Amino acid sequence: MTATDLLWSLAAEGVRLRLDGSRLAYDADPGALTPDRRELILRHRADLVASLSDEDGSVPVGFLPVTVQQAANFQPLSGTAGDRETNIVAFHLSILLDPGRLEHAVERVVARHPLLRCEFRRVGDGLACGIHRRAVVPVSVETADELPDVDRVVAGLGADFEPDPGAVPPWRVHVVNHGGRSTIFLAMSYVISDGWSIHLLVDELVHFHQGGTEGELPKPGDFGAWASTTPRPVARTGDLPTQVDSGAVATRSRPAAFHRDEVASAARSRRTTLFGVLVAAYATAAAEALRRDEITIAVPLSLRNDLSHERIVGPLRHGVALRFSFRGGDAEPARIAAAMELARAEMRDAASAGGAAGDDLRLRFNFLDFSARSRGSSPRVAADGDIVASPGHFELKVYVWFDSTGRGVLKAVYGAASHSGSDVDDLLCAFERLVGLTTSEGGMA
Repeated sequence: MTATDLLWSLAAEGVRLRLDGSRLAYDADPGALTPDRRELILRHRADLVASLSDEDGSVPVGFLPVTVQQAANFQPLSGTAGDRETNIVAFHLSILLDPGRLEHAVERVVARHPLLRCEFRRVGDGLACGIHRRAVVPVSVETADELPDVDRVVAGLGADFEPDPGAVPPWRVHVVNHGGRSTIFLAMSYVISDGWSIHLLVDELVHFHQGGTEGELPKPGDFGAWASTTPRPVARTGDLPTQVDSGAVATRSRPAAFHRDEVASAARSRRTTLFGVLVAAYATAAAEALRRDEITIAVPLSLRNDLSHERIVGPLRHGVALRFSFRGGDAEPARIAAAMELARAEMRDAASAGGAAGDDLRLRFNFLDFSARSRGSSPRVAADGDIVASPGHFELKVYVWFDSTGRGVLKAVYGAASHSGSDVDDLLCAFERLVGLTTSEGGMA
């Protein structure tokens, strides 16, 4: 076994080596650094230091912990190697992106976030995440008279646009310049991102493209440090969350009747967040549509403001499985109120972060808030966006986002074999109605 192989093997067993100056350092999961592994490291210390010092970029310079959800997302779809779930989001910008400045911005963002230059590798029944010194992200730019349908753009890019999490780097960038403005497509392996975190990355790319500096951005959180100190189960192949494959997917999209300001006002009056109101309404609607008193919804990790959370774990993160239980005789207002409280309580439980064995992640909920990010000091550049339909380990994903004016938009991506379009339409209608119930005066009284 080479020193590089030993580094990967130890990381998959929960012992992550790195250099601190010229000294060998480590962090480890509880109980992972056994006497035998300690002796093995000491015996090969010189070779391990030499490997970590390699400047050619082929050997990781460190390793990050792997969550159970990451291990589950690394599993291929339908048993096909290389066919893994990808997040693809298109952002319609109010500016024109210059190819050279965009490539520079990508380099700055890659240097800022270790997970953007990571490589995942299966070792035995474990999974390791190695961080490389550098990574060259594929960036392509095309010009069009007008923006074609986003799904057709991605289809035209082909399979090369879908990144392999087992290669460096696990993300891609494509830009369509049209009519004096740009639409930027980010394709990221689901093993390192969710739809919410991609939004934060676009903010940073635009910031650096426009000449912004590192010091003007909030210091990103350290995902590795956060994951190392957060209680979490060890990611093993034989003990992963319950999953299904979507198969061929279809979509449903519609403008929402609610506005961000209305939902924010309802959230404040109930001492919760925008996301708290939305996920509670969605869980209630999904339970009714599926005729269940108990339902599990996979959601992003935090109900907090995205900037505050960025300072804790960085912009790349994963979700938790929220388990909602409803009493059959309760009216809808009581169900929504109970769901808000349950979501708030479960999101405070750090032990559930990153997924757990037995979690059912087939129903997902996410949101993007363009209007909130555009109200800061930076120029308003991301006016709207769209989620590109792609298969994955889910049955149904529902997104709600607010454009730069605060108008709500709904989109569902679902397995065509699992759900009918009319059923999904009914669910979106019910969700919209329940959000309206929370925002109307007296509706939740």
